[in-house]
Amino acid sequence: MYSRQLADESRIHLILYVDDMLIVGSNRAEIGKLKWSLHEKFAMKELGQARHILGMRIERNQTTKTLRLHVKGVEALQHAECEASINSISDDNPTIR
Repeated sequence: MYSRQLADESRIHLILYVDDMLIVGSNRAEIGKLKWSLHEKFAMKELGQARHILGMRIERNQTTKTLRLHVKGVEALQHAECEASINSISDDNPTIR
């Protein structure tokens, strides 16, 4: 995982595992710049918004600005911190729990 704080105090996160990449951030222009610079150096395909990564289903809520990751078979354990959330991906409060 690579994380960088931008000049406007927002953050951008690049998560890479073998040949799967996920870019998360609130500044769309900076995400576009990062994708373009990676595209210039590597053969890449734009697959749009991720719905699944590494066997996890991604659920987005634009109203609350949250992402939730759901893993098959651990629904009973979700309350025991087996559910990952990225809360408030905003310029003022990027947190991961």
